Amino acid sequence: GYDKKQVVQTADEENITNALLKLTRKEQKKIYFLAGHGEHSLVADAQDSFSNAKSALEKNLYVVADLNLLQQEEVPADAAAVIIAGPRKQIPEREQGIIKNYLARGGKVMLMIDPLTETGMKDFLKDYGIQISDDVVIDRLSRLFGASERVPVVMEYGPHKITDNFSEFTFYPDARSVVPSDKPPQGIEVQVLASTSPNAWAERNLEMLKEGKAAFDKDKDLPGPVPLVVLADIAGHKEPADAGQKDDNSPPAKDGVLVVAGNSLFASNSYFNEYGNGDFFLNTVSFLADETNLITVERPNTNKPLLLTRTQATTIFWIVLVIVPFLVLVAGIAVRRVRRSQR
Repeated sequence: GYDKKQVVQTADEENITNALLKLTRKEQKKIYFLAGHGEHSLVADAQDSFSNAKSALEKNLYVVADLNLLQQEEVPADAAAVIIAGPRKQIPEREQGIIKNYLARGGKVMLMIDPLTETGMKDFLKDYGIQISDDVVIDRLSRLFGASERVPVVMEYGPHKITDNFSEFTFYPDARSVVPSDKPPQGIEVQVLASTSPNAWAERNLEMLKEGKAAFDKDKDLPGPVPLVVLADIAGHKEPADAGQKDDNSPPAKDGVLVVAGNSLFASNSYFNEYGNGDFFLNTVSFLADETNLITVERPNTNKPLLLTRTQATTIFWIVLVIVPFLVLVAGIAVRRVRRSQR
């Protein structure tokens, strides 16, 4: 209502945005992070933890909590979304079933699954028209940004509310391919949100990769552009009508959404504030939580350095460190000679 008030102690962009959110939101939505399978910590200050991601979500006025399905029979009813951040152990079939039931009821899930880990989720993902393989994405383009070739860069995105007007680069250290099925199951639509350049590939000869001899094999490897993040829209199942209630008046079905990323480190403390990584993560969560108004809110103070090609860097080096000092030296010598000649 119009009688609401919110005091802002410091008139900066972040505090004003948070005040407006508090005034316009009817409730604080809850984001659950699955725990119990070696997922990234939300509280540790380590480089591979998700404490920065947690803080950013809380600044957007989400409530963040752990979710241990070992102790529960279903996902809590107050869950706006469930995040599965880089499990390193098998997720039991019982828990996979709970997640499936949640999606069937219109739930929203983001699964970040790293390469070289066995989580038992391949068959789970096949049911949603998504395929993952035992591979690691190689991108030689990353060298232009001073990164390893095992840190693929994404510069173009698929059309979606998550990526509308999103032009920031994002990086995915040690990623696997996430490929939409040619024929997804009925009622499911899968689309690519983020993929590499055509110069990258998904390396499937892991022995050669360990030896540092990765090379594209057209007969075995997946050529670029390699999909790294995909989204599956899952048609909801209409709830059966209660006794004595007309079927036309039964609650409408809600569509579930499953976002799968072939990497989790992109949203860890090490990379969250690099380029557009944190913004892409927050945009995805905001879409899943039905808070699309937050997708356009950019976070301040992110680390987005100037990007230079090798040619540009070489040119700057010669101009700044060689040519300019040389001209100053020549000018100094010339001035000294003129002064001597005037004595």
